[in-house]
Amino acid sequence: MFILQEILEILRSQMLSAIPQASLASLRQLANKMEKILLVALENYGNTFVEPKVELGARFGHLVRKCHPCPSVRYVAS
Repeated sequence: MFILQEILEILRSQMLSAIPQASLASLRQLANKMEKILLVALENYGNTFVEPKVELGARFGHLVRKCHPCPSVRYVAS
């Protein structure tokens, strides 16, 4: 049990630390690329399929922004 508590404490401290600017830029670049790939992948499907998937993705992104304790993550997700 002690080992699990130590691991959780290490993870918690890392989660609350600021993300370096280079990492933020890389995350934004990755998000832009993923968005383009997703748009191309879903372009041949009807709106009744695509719109719910996009809505779920948007809800997840908002949830991450809202719930994550680190302001850097909220900045990247916006």
